Amino acid sequence: MIRRKMRISQITATFRERFMTGKRHSYMTRPLLTLLLVPWIAGILLGEPGPALGTSPSPSWPLWDHFRHHFLQSDGRVIDRTDKDRSTSEGEAYTLYFSLVSGDRETFQKVLEWTRNNLAGGDLDRHLPAWIWGKRPDGSWGILDVNPASDADCWMAYSLIEAGRIWKNPGYASQGRHLLSMIEKNETAFLPGYGWALLPGPWGFRLPDGTVRLNPSYLPPEILLDFDAVSPRSPWKQIL
Repeated sequence: MIRRKMRISQITATFRERFMTGKRHSYMTRPLLTLLLVPWIAGILLGEPGPALGTSPSPSWPLWDHFRHHFLQSDGRVIDRTDKDRSTSEGEAYTLYFSLVSGDRETFQKVLEWTRNNLAGGDLDRHLPAWIWGKRPDGSWGILDVNPASDADCWMAYSLIEAGRIWKNPGYASQGRHLLSMIEKNETAFLPGYGWALLPGPWGFRLPDGTVRLNPSYLPPEILLDFDAVSPRSPWKQIL
């Protein structure tokens, strides 16, 4: 229990730091994220029980219900109301994580299915999800940029692996490991004189002159520690 609470505390701190600074591609407004996280953080600091990871949906977390009501469609699509009603892989990934924290298996499955069908060509075992989906210039709806976002991919893989462990669902665990393998193959790079690094995405970050563009805000260190436990022969600990 202590280890689990420490992990929740670390991950919550990362969410707070990244979203309060207005991270690029964020699907949540800062006030909304504050609304979701402040009671949870306060509960941890005061020793009060917050939403228990992996349990049934908790009636004591009404802000999760508020978020679902305003930003989540019934089919699992998370809508960014601040940007032409677009959807992002980051929005889907963070909602997977909060679904896991709240024990909301139904929402978790719906978000996963929408992500698979609309951002990954129907197969998350073979494709990393595209980072943005929305209305095209011709009026149709679909993927606007096929490039994945590694922070979303990491949170998605982590949530699936943890869901498999906590809910005893081998399918989730297997899919999370497949995603993890694709992240390692497509979104990591060894930089001479530096070491291993997590790229923001597969394309556009290895420049013609041989340099690599990095973005530290895409790096979730507490998740990489868990990835190292799942796949110790991979470079996750070296990236840290």
